[in-house]
Amino acid sequence: MSGRLNALLQGIFSPETPVYQGREQILSQFESLGGNCEFGLAQRYSGLEPLGLFRFTSSELPELIRGLDTDFADYGRMGDLELFDGPEGHIFCRSRSFSYTYNTLRLSAATDFEAALAQEYQKVDYLKRRFLEELREGNKVFVRSGNPSGDSVGILVQALRRHGPARLLWVSEAGGAHAACDARQIADGVVEGFMERSRRFDIAASVPLRDWIDLCGRAYALLHGEANPKLEDPEPLDLSNGLPREPVRHEAGPEGRIVAARVARDLTTSAMHTFSAWVWLTKDFDGVRVGADFRPIRYGYQEADPSIREQWQLVWASCKPRKRDKEVEILLICETAVNQALWSADWRLETGPLPSDRAPPAPPQPAR
Repeated sequence: MSGRLNALLQGIFSPETPVYQGREQILSQFESLGGNCEFGLAQRYSGLEPLGLFRFTSSELPELIRGLDTDFADYGRMGDLELFDGPEGHIFCRSRSFSYTYNTLRLSAATDFEAALAQEYQKVDYLKRRFLEELREGNKVFVRSGNPSGDSVGILVQALRRHGPARLLWVSEAGGAHAACDARQIADGVVEGFMERSRRFDIAASVPLRDWIDLCGRAYALLHGEANPKLEDPEPLDLSNGLPREPVRHEAGPEGRIVAARVARDLTTSAMHTFSAWVWLTKDFDGVRVGADFRPIRYGYQEADPSIREQWQLVWASCKPRKRDKEVEILLICETAVNQALWSADWRLETGPLPSDRAPPAPPQPAR
């Protein structure tokens, strides 16, 4: 490993072993250029909360390039920003000059719009200056998704490099000769990566976190002339004492969606934890949603495919307890209009943002 790469990855790679430690930390080396919120959510679901001008901001590529070409001089100038009511009662902020739009995470019913707008001007001003500094320093790899047309990638790279030695990961839709998580270097400092289009992200903001970690690991290695890092999860701390391991049958009905629940107490605050379980949907299952959940707050998750019957599927959800969360609930949920039966097995509560890899259990007795 080169000295430069070793220095950049200090605290991520262990000097005694080639195995990647804290594999999700690779996402901290990347910064979103907007488009949608998927990569920003991948960072959140891994336990990271980096600042970023476009982390949760929608931006059309021509408008992004125009901003880069003009040093974003008009973005956030007085009179540029406006607040408006968005979905689920949230307030959104939009630039009149560029149409950049983001969720302020404020609720309309509880917000002083004048005070909120003043705070958004301050926030945009700070994040804009910080973003331009990041471009000048060239330490981050910038991420943009979408199928490129014409020389759009080259034009974006040129606009970025007006400011400094920027590197880019352009993420295209997987298919044909390029499988999900494939990566190839297409120019100096530019990598094209491939991800499957996530229907679950479009519907419910479910993010393929493991794929993002793998892709960013490969892209980072290519950009530094290194072989792919060996991405492996460190051994998680198993907190599953008392949780069911053997198959358990559950009855679910239209009166509620929680089919089983447990309480976990005194988890380490500000650290990621993951609850996972195998679920088995019976042959005549007719529900619409089966998954895991945390209360009071959930981060990443993966639900079962309700069309897959009579085989085990791993469902999971992650959380990062806050200081005030002395206990959290871990839940198995099922949404259905009629009475249903399903099985679960091998419940686990572990540290980290992803469940550990493990083989499914034997089929439940009545299904054999």
